[in-house]
Amino acid sequence: RRSRTGIELSVVDARRMEREPRRLRWYELRNGYKLLAGDPRLLAASARFEAKDIDPRDFADLVMGRGAGLILNDIVRAQGPLNGERRDLVLKNAARAVIAYGDALLFHQGAYHWSYLRRRARMTATSIKVTDEFRSLYEWAMNYRFHGDAISGARLMTVIENGEGRRAMSALHLELERLRFGGRPMV
Repeated sequence: RRSRTGIELSVVDARRMEREPRRLRWYELRNGYKLLAGDPRLLAASARFEAKDIDPRDFADLVMGRGAGLILNDIVRAQGPLNGERRDLVLKNAARAVIAYGDALLFHQGAYHWSYLRRRARMTATSIKVTDEFRSLYEWAMNYRFHGDAISGARLMTVIENGEGRRAMSALHLELERLRFGGRPMV
């Protein structure tokens, strides 16, 4: 808690991992986590877990799960003024949703990477087809989520309160579904 570092602990059965479909969590586990106990060859041997091979349904699940936080935000906001923990919860949910939507877009455009730093840099690339409005949302969400940047948090809160954030994610949601089902990009 003092270092404000998140720790995630999972137990993974090597035999199960060999049979598992190519999932987002295995790709991120292979590349972005440290093995604390067990056979060190486990992650190295999982070369089949590459970003391009992830099942697109994983990103649909991610978007739906994080998007549900936006509905929770509506409930929290309806309960009265946002201050302290309630404001932090709304901002955390909004940032997580924006990042999930952006990550799904990066995946569908062949630019997803396990590193948040790389994904952030790739979102700023002009080759990524996305509106400038969403690009800004993604940057603010990353700044707030990983650095606690108060200015980005305030900007994010403004677009949550005025509905601009929801409109931007709504349009992107339709685009993501179109891409997931094999349609041509509209952006």
